[in-house]
Amino acid sequence: MKNYYKIFRNQLKWKYQKKAVSKNFYQLLIKGKEVTINKRKWLDLNKPDWFNEYDINKIETRILIYEDQVNGWFLDVAKKLMKDKNNDLVVLQIAISYIEGNQQYREGKPSRNSSKKCFIRGFRRIFKISNNIISEKRLEHFYDQVRCGLFHDGMIKKDVVVSRDFDAALYLRETGTKERTILINPCKFLGIISQDFYKYIKELKSGNKESISNFEKYTLEKYKTFDFAQKDS
Repeated sequence: MKNYYKIFRNQLKWKYQKKAVSKNFYQLLIKGKEVTINKRKWLDLNKPDWFNEYDINKIETRILIYEDQVNGWFLDVAKKLMKDKNNDLVVLQIAISYIEGNQQYREGKPSRNSSKKCFIRGFRRIFKISNNIISEKRLEHFYDQVRCGLFHDGMIKKDVVVSRDFDAALYLRETGTKERTILINPCKFLGIISQDFYKYIKELKSGNKESISNFEKYTLEKYKTFDFAQKDS
């Protein structure tokens, strides 16, 4: 059977550019004019409706893309990596990256110049931590030791222990003790993060007004300047 997709690409060699916006969706520019969003697995030239277009101006399209970005490029990858305990720090790093990123969508604004506060608000929400249970100071310590350790130093800091042997996803001890203060089970931690994302997507697809409103505010800014710097090879 002929590879019609490859033939189509060759025919439009200098007239068409493609760029991934998530694992399964890409942005297509044809003849320098038409901008579309398409789903990879539906691009079948043998079918009359092969050109399945998704309008980026529609909130439904942006929800599908965000869901596919987080699952396809992060959470699904983390779940596969979880099969080997030597990957625990990478699994934790993927899970930690979700917290501030998702909180921006929920609040409808970027965390620019307030990354720590945004992260802590997201962390409290996901793990259901109230102010009277755990102080802001202890969560700032977590932010420094775990989030900043992984993303600035490339490694957790001295007060953190990561192990699958812990019964709970997270233990936060009082600072100032001789014992290490942050204990994390990366598999259970990822499980809580995945549940939060599943619930959030469900809220969006069910039409929750507040969730939709904030999601739309954030994504309008995020997607207003698509470019085609990456050409499909």
